[in-house]
Amino acid sequence: MGRCPNCQKRKLFLKTINCKVCGKEGCEDCFDFLFHVLDESNVVKDTWYTCSQNCFEKIAEQIEKKIDPKEIIADDRLPPIHFFVGREILKHYAPQKSSNIIGQIKNRLQKKEYHVYFRKLTKADQPESALWKRLVRYTRLIQAKHFETLREFENAAKIYKRLGMYEEAGKVRAKRDELTVKRTDVSLNLNALLKQVKDGGIVAIYRCPHCGGKLKVGSKTTLKSLRTCEHCGSEIEAVDLADFLKTALS
Repeated sequence: MGRCPNCQKRKLFLKTINCKVCGKEGCEDCFDFLFHVLDESNVVKDTWYTCSQNCFEKIAEQIEKKIDPKEIIADDRLPPIHFFVGREILKHYAPQKSSNIIGQIKNRLQKKEYHVYFRKLTKADQPESALWKRLVRYTRLIQAKHFETLREFENAAKIYKRLGMYEEAGKVRAKRDELTVKRTDVSLNLNALLKQVKDGGIVAIYRCPHCGGKLKVGSKTTLKSLRTCEHCGSEIEAVDLADFLKTALS
């Protein structure tokens, strides 16, 4: 009859494990499961646990710090969380490098690819570990920030809403509405500016900021023709065009 040194639970053939952060000894029932480490044949080589919330926070923060925001794509696909975690644990299992050529060849032959699995293998219906959920949330937040940078505010708001961050979703949607109002105001101003160009008989040359192509603005120019560049098809920012016309008319 074995006894857990942490929770004092007694069980026949009790197997103890260690916390991967502080090394504390305990059993599977009193420690928190993180993930399994599997080799290329899907054979479990190790299982990672933490003994407390404090240790869980330490390992989660360590992995998050290694995630480069540039590696997270701004779309709705789930980032490869196992890649970020796997990158952290490979050093624990990779063979030691050898300085001689024969040793290097042996290492290459012995090298195996390891990956991680965030569900307990004993029960198929087990949910993903708390670490998986945390890392998914962390990467989703990075995606939302990317969408905000791209001014795709509605996509960012959807992510915040999915994560239960309703206040943030509301703030982002407010930015979207504010941008729409500004563009509407500028469009009205553009009509007035184009009328001044026509009445004054002015011809101005505007260069597309995307391709550098010349766009002639004169008496026959319409607001519709200025929405996109006739050379590259890129959308022209109304704010930039309005500033240009104001300068040309001054």
